[in-house]
Amino acid sequence: MQSLHLVSMMCLALGADDRPKALVEFEQSRRALVSGRVEWTLVFADNHTSRGELRFRNRFARNGDLLFEELGDRDGWTAWDGRGRGRSIAPQLFMINHDGFWYRPANDIAADLWRGARNAQEHLKGRPKDIRSLGFTSSDACLNINEGGQRMWLAWPRDNGSVPAVKWRERVADGMYEVTATAADDRSQRIWVLDPKRGWNPTRVVVKTADGATQSEAVLALKQYGDVWFPQSVAFYEPGGAKLDETGRALSQYDSRMTLRRTINVTSAAFNAKDDPARLTGADLGLEVGNSVQYRGGPPSKDFPGDRIDFWLGDRAVRYEVLWKLVKDGKVELGPVSAALYRGEDPPMPYTTAQEREEYIANSRELRYQMWKQSAVYKYRQFTGEMAAAVDLSAPQRASVDAILQECVAKAGKYVDSKKVEFINNENKRKKAIKDKDHAAIEQLNRQKRELEAPIQEFLEQDLKPRALAVLTTKQRAEWESRSTTTRPTEK
Repeated sequence: MQSLHLVSMMCLALGADDRPKALVEFEQSRRALVSGRVEWTLVFADNHTSRGELRFRNRFARNGDLLFEELGDRDGWTAWDGRGRGRSIAPQLFMINHDGFWYRPANDIAADLWRGARNAQEHLKGRPKDIRSLGFTSSDACLNINEGGQRMWLAWPRDNGSVPAVKWRERVADGMYEVTATAADDRSQRIWVLDPKRGWNPTRVVVKTADGATQSEAVLALKQYGDVWFPQSVAFYEPGGAKLDETGRALSQYDSRMTLRRTINVTSAAFNAKDDPARLTGADLGLEVGNSVQYRGGPPSKDFPGDRIDFWLGDRAVRYEVLWKLVKDGKVELGPVSAALYRGEDPPMPYTTAQEREEYIANSRELRYQMWKQSAVYKYRQFTGEMAAAVDLSAPQRASVDAILQECVAKAGKYVDSKKVEFINNENKRKKAIKDKDHAAIEQLNRQKRELEAPIQEFLEQDLKPRALAVLTTKQRAEWESRSTTTRPTEK
């Protein structure tokens, strides 16, 4: 590790609560990178992985939303099985916005959405990265969201929590700032060397033990992107350790000398452009109208609908009946994949291997089933909604009608689930008949589908409607009955 060549030096000892000027300036310079787009690679210098190089992309919106894309290794693989064999070539997409934490493989017909940060982090295992955290620590672990700045100020993570720095020291030499943080427990140190003329970016970050041995080091090469200084490459060094083969067997003894382990190379970067998006939505994940959104993260609450499935409308997720009404009224169109699924056809399937195609078809059948399940009770919600709009329900009446609706929806849902196999078999046969243009078979299968749906209509006519109407007063009932048939719920 090179030493500073001191021509003139100013040294300042700071207390535990005093934050050094240079690190504050560095943090503020990174916070100023509000929006932008960065593409980068992570290159492995040792034989701990056979993937060699991984490609990534970050996108940032002006309101702070973040999108992280895993683009794959040199062979294009983005996901691997338990034996390290490639199983997917679809980019893996992660997004954080005002809705929560999103995840979607680029070839999937659905996205997962967590409202709770802890639940998302536990599931995603730190995979979303923020390239703007480069240089906060001597390890590429600083790229994990919500870790970079915290690790810089909180110093060292321990098994029982993070140990704050007990003492800061800042000194200036030849125009470069060197900041040293000393840990409270074991006197180990973290050192940054920062260049005030190049955006206060660090050129080196080092972690040392109390006896002065280097534990890890990051060496940064800087480049100006527009009017912004940012790392062009970062080399991460660690003690050599034992060399391993592909099975994990040691090929050599431990080596205490510093060895290049990984290198991050920024291949393109642009920040704070006028045309950067104001925010990011599911559309930036590639969701199209009709794709499903699976909420994750626990039971329903005021701000979270619970573990349920909604459908993407183009700018937000909505209940199925909302989407379907807009589609039927011609106000929105289903996206290519959803439209193909609705017609019973094979949807377009980008980034798909043979194995994934089988999984994709199975998932699309499941989505088709879920859409049928939602449509089965669409008229239930339509009836109670139109009745509530037509007569002036009191709060107790509205609560009673809502309770009846939920009970009947649950009853219909239980019936639909009991017919899942029949429905999927019907769908598979209809799909083949449509492909073969066998009109007689199509008509027969459509008739079978109507027979499957008949009990759902019976629940509506013989259970929901009589019970909901019984909640009305005589006057309200007369109001409802006086409406013309053209304004009553459609019985299709």
